[in-house]
Amino acid sequence: MSNAVIRIPGQSDVCVPIATIRLMQEFEPLVQIFFADTSLPPVVLKAAAQKSEEEGRWGIVRLSDERQVIMSSGMAGVLLSGVGIDETTNWRRPEFWNPGDLEDFNRDWRRQLDLEGNGAIEYRYRIHKPRSNDPWEWYGSSYRLLQGERQTLYQVCTFIDRG
Repeated sequence: MSNAVIRIPGQSDVCVPIATIRLMQEFEPLVQIFFADTSLPPVVLKAAAQKSEEEGRWGIVRLSDERQVIMSSGMAGVLLSGVGIDETTNWRRPEFWNPGDLEDFNRDWRRQLDLEGNGAIEYRYRIHKPRSNDPWEWYGSSYRLLQGERQTLYQVCTFIDRG
């Protein structure tokens, strides 16, 4: 681990400041995961650990505030052009998603996803960097739900394509 401090303030939350966690095998970094400066329940950290074993680009969004709380280095590479990781892991969807796409997505996932494992949905949407005049770019991702303590919902997002 580099620059990581993990502390457990209570029995149900694990707080992880912005950090890069490297899984090492023969001193070669395999996976980097970026965490927002926020409290995350164990179910979310377990999902991140499982996703880190897969190749690809992924992230986890807390739905109560639509904040990108965890992302893989691959996903950071998609979103980061000219932006720091500390900023990216604190973005909220309304800041970077096209408003119409976000409205449609929120309606659709509420109809199609549930916590009993009924699936994943795939969705195409447009994003751009917050507070920029950059053009909208098309992305595609799949989403599934997780529930943390106190009924807080999270979405695990797996990036599919760009363009």
